Amino acid sequence: GMFVASSYSGLAGSLMVQLQSYMDIGMGVGIVIHALAALMIGEAITGINTLNRQLLAPLVGALIYQQMQGLALSMGLAPSDLKFMTGAIVLIVIALRKKK
Repeated sequence: GMFVASSYSGLAGSLMVQLQSYMDIGMGVGIVIHALAALMIGEAITGINTLNRQLLAPLVGALIYQQMQGLALSMGLAPSDLKFMTGAIVLIVIALRKKK
């Protein structure tokens, strides 16, 4: 499973570089933050009691996270402020998980 996942990740990265004709060392950092935030939000909402909930958590978290980013952009926040908002969301979710 890890081999297949890593292969798909490498293929996606190489296709992105070919499409943009540009590569930077920090290109993948944003997706890692996005995945972490989505997973934490999803686990906080769905819980991790069963395998089905564990599989559903990243999907639910990603949908909610995307909606939050869309809402922030529609409110007029600058795209550079999204990094701050992402960090704030992750910290809030961590605090809520610790509170439980």
